[in-house]
Amino acid sequence: VRDAMDSLKLWRELENEVGEPLIVTTGGLDHGDIDANLRALQACGATTEVIDGAVASERWPAYSFPSDSRVLFQPDAGYARADHCLRAFVTSATSHGAELRTSFRVHALKDDGGRALVETDDDTISARVAVVTAGGWVNELIGTIGEPLPVDVTRQTVAYFEMDPAISFPTLVDWTDPPLYSLPAPGIGVKVGAHHVGPITDPNESGVVDEGTVEVMTAWTRKRYPLAARDPVAAETCIYTSTANERFIFERRG
Repeated sequence: VRDAMDSLKLWRELENEVGEPLIVTTGGLDHGDIDANLRALQACGATTEVIDGAVASERWPAYSFPSDSRVLFQPDAGYARADHCLRAFVTSATSHGAELRTSFRVHALKDDGGRALVETDDDTISARVAVVTAGGWVNELIGTIGEPLPVDVTRQTVAYFEMDPAISFPTLVDWTDPPLYSLPAPGIGVKVGAHHVGPITDPNESGVVDEGTVEVMTAWTRKRYPLAARDPVAAETCIYTSTANERFIFERRG
């Protein structure tokens, strides 16, 4: 929670630099077993509100919650405009002197006595430091620099449901079994995903949509989103790269 709160300030700085919104603040809801999240938010001084399902359904008509359930509202939550964020990173970096290289493969990273060596298809780049943010490919790249990171790479399925774009609604994590989440999908309506249910995967292989997961998400969407289409218009996969406790890894090697 503290990392998220700190990073939001930096996101706003980047937005000012590039002149466009990157993080869309919708507010966020947690439904179900909310106590652990509530404690974490409160411990960090985040703004929170706990309401019952009837009040939540009235406040946000896109949703339908059991009237006696508990809903946690966090007004600073939202979603990232991923493509815009990627362009903003590149714009900011290159404007400060970075050189962008694309369309070649990095095979490994090595520690050469105080320099980082980046081995590519074309040559070997020597740098004072290399920052690795390679997701599912991270353990392919760190090469001889210590032990592999303790992460699992899994293939997750997400689906999209049409809904009137004029309807605004917060993001939602429903702590069911499995946990399900949803957020606005601009131009479509709603994006729905199941959290940590997919299999271990090779990130170099093409993803295959799990139809069983789509059925679970469809049944949930019909119950939770009365104004959305009853069936998805599209489904795809994405890759999770996760530690056992879902915390991020920030560490230096060599």
